[in-house]
Amino acid sequence: MRTLLAEDLVWHGPGWEDGCRGTCRCFNVGVTVNPGEYDARRQFVETDSGVVSYVDAGAGRTALFIHGVGTSGYLWRNVVAALEGERRCITMDLPLHGRTPARADPDYSLTQLAKVVEDFCAALDLTGVDLVANNTGGGIAQIVAAHTPERFATLALTNCETLGNVPPSAFKPTVWLARAGLLAPLRPRRFTCGGCASCSSAWATRM
Repeated sequence: MRTLLAEDLVWHGPGWEDGCRGTCRCFNVGVTVNPGEYDARRQFVETDSGVVSYVDAGAGRTALFIHGVGTSGYLWRNVVAALEGERRCITMDLPLHGRTPARADPDYSLTQLAKVVEDFCAALDLTGVDLVANNTGGGIAQIVAAHTPERFATLALTNCETLGNVPPSAFKPTVWLARAGLLAPLRPRRFTCGGCASCSSAWATRM
């Protein structure tokens, strides 16, 4: 398995919330997809970790995209639109994000979330996959690749959590607010992508 740095996928940083309203281009790929177009392709699969929501588009070699805290698979919509003419592109919603429900098990550690991804890959019988991830999803993807390397051809990471950088310094105030029960009241509205302050709180308190 090769490890790549996905420098051609440019994350726009603080402007990510605009993407939740479908008005920005979260990644600099020159394609824009609205929420309705994305949701029209949504599917659900039962895994050993519970039901997982995902979008499966295109044909060819498979690329699986993993998102981070406070967003969903919708984050990758424009990348999928740019690639689906030549690749099979799968985006999944992690538990408590997008349309994937909360888990019965309250464990939202990176290791447990990695197991959700591993079970998802098993349910869809994915092999020879290019695994692409950013943010907290990158930390999850590293664990997934270490646990089940036989499923993956490459690993491509944008800026993300790594050993000794969980949570990242810039995210630590969010963790402190979540642990104090103060994060959700600050951002009560739900985003159309499925992420919300309550979901972020659930994750952040476990980091």
